[in-house]
Amino acid sequence: MRLRNVRILSICLLVAITAASAVVLQWAWSGNPTSNTLHYEAAKTAMQVLAVSVFGSIAAIATFAFNDSRTQAAKERDRERDLRMENWRRQVTTLSDKRDRLDESYRSALDTTLALYHQVKAIRRMLRAETGNQPGGHITLDIYEKRISDLNVQQLEFETLKRQAENHAFGQQDIEESLRKGFVAIESHLGQVITEYETKRSAVAAQPATGLPVSDLPELAKLLTREGFKAGVSAHIDDIVKVIREALLKPLELPDPGADGP
Repeated sequence: MRLRNVRILSICLLVAITAASAVVLQWAWSGNPTSNTLHYEAAKTAMQVLAVSVFGSIAAIATFAFNDSRTQAAKERDRERDLRMENWRRQVTTLSDKRDRLDESYRSALDTTLALYHQVKAIRRMLRAETGNQPGGHITLDIYEKRISDLNVQQLEFETLKRQAENHAFGQQDIEESLRKGFVAIESHLGQVITEYETKRSAVAAQPATGLPVSDLPELAKLLTREGFKAGVSAHIDDIVKVIREALLKPLELPDPGADGP
């Protein structure tokens, strides 16, 4: 504002000088000036002042226009930069919020997966203890019903996790596919043990005193062996945990602050 006032005052002063010179020139010219007379010298001086005033005004206007254009260009650049930064901040906020939601789903899936795994391990340990922990062990109906009932709950929970991956609950296709494969493998392995129970329960019930040999229940027997449990459950748990932890540790990719938004 102060610079603007100075410019206005300068222009007014130039106009005043030009006007005064024009008045003097008119007065001197009206006296038919001749060489070495007051009118002649006044006319010459007035024309010189007028020339300086005119060319000075042109130079001043050109300088003012040039500086004003630079000022306006700088303001426009600042405005565009501010808009880009605001757009960048909005993008970062959106990406951060989305990442927070994904991380929460990853943590929830990880906690649920590990809790289910530990419960399945506990059921398996009880079954091994109750069947003599050997290939020739037997299982009675009450034990069979109780443990398979507990195992059925865990199998359904793994099925729920599988459906979450199928329904894109984890945001990234490659991660969802890896998790889906792991949950499918575990859910399928446990499901085979439960399906076997549905067909073999009557055979176990027919041996109330001694129970049925575990070897007559191949899916259950596979679950109770170290190799079978690792292939059907624990190896897939390791893969699932690795995928989720890598997703949680992956840094958030932010857009370039200088780039235009989408």
